[in-house]
Amino acid sequence: RQHGVGCRPLLRRGSRRRDVDHLAGMDVLRQLLEAKCRVLFERERADLARTKPEGVEVRARDRQLETQFGRLVIWRHGWSRPGEPTRFPLDEQLQCRRQLAYRSRPSTTRTSSAMPMA
Repeated sequence: RQHGVGCRPLLRRGSRRRDVDHLAGMDVLRQLLEAKCRVLFERERADLARTKPEGVEVRARDRQLETQFGRLVIWRHGWSRPGEPTRFPLDEQLQCRRQLAYRSRPSTTRTSSAMPMA
């Protein structure tokens, strides 16, 4: 294949071993950041199970973010009240701007990185 993905094509083109190690390290950092976001989502879910604000509809949504370590898929809860824009407390906690989202969809759509819903 001409457009291979992974370490082999890099090594065939004469890249140094440290370049491959760098790519692997970046992927590990991306996975760690994604895992941290998963923990924050689960904490938010547990808090909601104990105390859900009255008059608020809460739905889980995913979001794709570009970071210096690569693209992440994170899950967060959207809080909506009639006549108000939906708030995403986890986005606020992570200081994400709305325009960083590539795609967002209801949690009924499952992907390989979909978080199971309780």
